[in-house]
Amino acid sequence: MKVLYLIAGASLSDGIARHILTLCEFFSTREDVEVAVCVTHEEGDLTVALREVGVQVYALNCRNGHDVQIFGRFRKVLQEYQPDLIHSHVMSLYIRIYLSLRARALPVISTIHGVADPAKDLSQRLRAHSGRWLDYFFQVNEKAVLMISTAVQQTLEGNSPKFKSRVLYNPVSLEAVPDRESIWLKTEIGVPATTPLVGFIGRLAGVKDLPAFLQATRLVLEKCPGYHFVIVGDGPDECYKNSDLMRGLESNVHWLGYRTDAKRIMAALDLFVLTSFREGMPTVLLEAFSVRTPVVGFVSPGGVQEVSDLSKQYTNGVADFVEGRDVQKLAHSIQSILEDHSNPSPTVCNAYHLVEKLFDVRVVGAQLVDMYQEALNS
Repeated sequence: MKVLYLIAGASLSDGIARHILTLCEFFSTREDVEVAVCVTHEEGDLTVALREVGVQVYALNCRNGHDVQIFGRFRKVLQEYQPDLIHSHVMSLYIRIYLSLRARALPVISTIHGVADPAKDLSQRLRAHSGRWLDYFFQVNEKAVLMISTAVQQTLEGNSPKFKSRVLYNPVSLEAVPDRESIWLKTEIGVPATTPLVGFIGRLAGVKDLPAFLQATRLVLEKCPGYHFVIVGDGPDECYKNSDLMRGLESNVHWLGYRTDAKRIMAALDLFVLTSFREGMPTVLLEAFSVRTPVVGFVSPGGVQEVSDLSKQYTNGVADFVEGRDVQKLAHSIQSILEDHSNPSPTVCNAYHLVEKLFDVRVVGAQLVDMYQEALNS
């Protein structure tokens, strides 16, 4: 079967893009499923990585999801690739309209990756309402809706989910895990090889709560001035680099910006910290588990709460989850884990086992193939 994935942007800083790359790498080794990817916006590091594994990529090079040029360019994609099924991860508005009017017979599976940030002004709220209105009148041949966590499903549908809606977790590839080796990163930032290294990796936006990470950093450094911290990612919250939160931390906190080697950096950390206010199912958390990097994080609504609940099946859990967004407790957990020199720790082993059991792309991919077959046969 031939499946066409839809996505808006092509930056691997986005967990959705890494989700698609992991699936495409998996399907590139199989003979029963062929995948291609259509990107609404311009090409980026996702499209480069996809071509490296032999996946066909189409970039519409449009400014946004309601660029009128989408109609002609997307029509050519369908004519050239001739997919049996569409798997939408982010469907642009005009692609939906085109499928509704010109390709309604084409089966569609949609993946919902999270809960949108609350609309902050009237124009955003009006845009959200108009989007729902257009979805109603321009319906596609949707065979299934996949949610990346039970938490997302319950948030969007309440406790009575639609019949079509199912949970399918984000996949990570355990076959593509980088070696745990930190010397190169410590050399790059100019610290001794024995320096404990703590990291924040992700999109630098408000929902990730970078200020909480910086506040915990200050508390840790008051007791352990030899520790160092790295921040990987870009976004609007890069403004904190020159804020009062950074005063006195400049020599211990390293801003690395957007990096294409974030997985390798994760494997070089002694500890990863997750401070998000909410997450659908954080790919970065699963990546930390897969490379056996210890994790400290706030318990937050959505995927983190779900992983926290799943961790209760293990003695010692899978991470050190802090309730109540208590920065003091977060700082204490960071210090305690870095002072624990058991290698590997039981918690890290449990986390890897959880990924192997539920999130490995071989597990998720097999479930997805069954859903594709069901969609085509229904």
